[in-house]
Amino acid sequence: MHIIVSTRTVAVDGFSKRKYREHDKQKYIYLWRKQWAAVQNQAYERNGRKVRISHENLYVQGIERLPTIQLSRINWPKEQRRERTSAG
Repeated sequence: MHIIVSTRTVAVDGFSKRKYREHDKQKYIYLWRKQWAAVQNQAYERNGRKVRISHENLYVQGIERLPTIQLSRINWPKEQRRERTSAG
């Protein structure tokens, strides 16, 4: 699962033109992943789903497999049409 979080601050007139680079730090990324996992797991529980997600990486979870390769917005539709891409 992937989440996109903006590193731009938001004001009354919208997103700022400059990125707030403090948000690129690993501690923030970890915190946001942990918070999202909690929210997602609460939604699963509320809806009677037994599945759960974790904010930890595969190694920490004890899962011995490589992470999946991510498809770009260009390659995703191609793969859906069963076209071969370098990432697919």
